[in-house]
Amino acid sequence: MKILFFCLLSTIVHSVFSQKCENIRAEFDNQKVYVYYDLNSSKENSEYFVLVTCSKDGFKETLKYVSGSVGRNIQAGKGLKIIWDCKHEYDEINLNEIDFKVAATDVAPANYFPVTISGKLKRGNTVKISWYSGSYNEDISLVLYRKGNYYKKIVNTLDLGSFQWEIPDNIEKGSDFQIKLTTPEKNELYSEIFEIK
Repeated sequence: MKILFFCLLSTIVHSVFSQKCENIRAEFDNQKVYVYYDLNSSKENSEYFVLVTCSKDGFKETLKYVSGSVGRNIQAGKGLKIIWDCKHEYDEINLNEIDFKVAATDVAPANYFPVTISGKLKRGNTVKISWYSGSYNEDISLVLYRKGNYYKKIVNTLDLGSFQWEIPDNIEKGSDFQIKLTTPEKNELYSEIFEIK
């Protein structure tokens, strides 16, 4: 398998923090690809947003069915692992012809919200929560946040990619709600901020 990796440099205010991916290697079986890497940082205890793309689509879209050391809140370290459930991402793929890019930045892209909600967001209604986590059929948790703080537990459930949520009548109306999904690897995925009416 050909592998190409890329790490970004990030600038915040007047300080420059650099992170570098090294010692990259990938393995694959019939179902999943395992990408191992070291993420080095010039700043201690920093957390980064890590994403991975592949050449199947010309590195255009972030791979969705990924878990492990990918997404938000990834700390620098050695032997970090990304697990890609390639069979869920693509019906057919030749892994021997795929290149990968791994990028680490200090902030997530503005459009990175792998948890989506469909339906009318009104108390008493049932909406569909969908996600791409890469931890298919494992235990995950869904939690409702408001203004960046814990608000209410939604459910602990198997990762089947979606959940039908009946919005409780006792939830306050308002904006600034967000859903957080936590995978078994403690990776956190988020929805966009939304309003409940």
